[in-house]
Amino acid sequence: MSTELKPYFYINGHDFPIEYEAESESKLGIVENEMFVSADSYGYTDIQWTNFTGEELPIDVYTRITDTYLGLPVQPNDHSGDETFYNTPKTPHAVLKYWSQRGVPCNVKTNLEAYESGTYIIKAINQSNISFSLIKTHLELTQYEKPDEIEQTYWSPTDEIKILAKNNKNISATAQEIQELPDMQQSCNCVEDSPPELCIAPSLPEVETLQKYLRRYGYLPIFSRQYGRINITGKYCYNTTQALKQLQQDFGLTINGDCNEEVRRALLKLSQSEGE
Repeated sequence: MSTELKPYFYINGHDFPIEYEAESESKLGIVENEMFVSADSYGYTDIQWTNFTGEELPIDVYTRITDTYLGLPVQPNDHSGDETFYNTPKTPHAVLKYWSQRGVPCNVKTNLEAYESGTYIIKAINQSNISFSLIKTHLELTQYEKPDEIEQTYWSPTDEIKILAKNNKNISATAQEIQELPDMQQSCNCVEDSPPELCIAPSLPEVETLQKYLRRYGYLPIFSRQYGRINITGKYCYNTTQALKQLQQDFGLTINGDCNEEVRRALLKLSQSEGE
């Protein structure tokens, strides 16, 4: 049975329906220096790449007045939020307005290839009634990082030893997705020959992410003789457990089929060797 992977765009744990034709824009730190040469020669420009300074996401979100926000009760980092805000059910567009007015960090997780998962802040917001019940919210999100959580930094590091001690590959979107994987384990009783359509495990985006990297690094096959086609379903089922057991065996870890800190470190090592 084939399972189509559904697109998602989570902000702080809530799956917001967005306009997929929106574009992302990345700021690149490019320095150009004119080269001075003699008059009878050609002069070129010395171009140096210095850094990547995050993405800008202009997106349109569509919600209804009957929708309820189901994500995390996130507050500003400086503790200036309204602690009672989430005490009563809120619409998603009301929550977006609160985040924009209070400077609440927006943790984006998405499988849309044009966007990058990461931490953003709302730079601008505009809301309009498409109809009485349908609200369109235009957001401008910008990716950022706090200096005290530094992995990416300014051109002159504030703490050179701290910067040099880090592996620069950890600033990639891949590493961030892997680091944010929660501890998980199989939540069904499926075995090798269990029909996949009878699996009772929930389909979760974080499991989809785990399965994506297990397949990328060769641990989750596309097909098995007993099971048939193995799809990325978001269900933590038998095949995901077996893939993790093989990874754990290869890295000399405790073999239990669970996703944990040891597994995250192993996946990070695989992601780093991928770029070598």
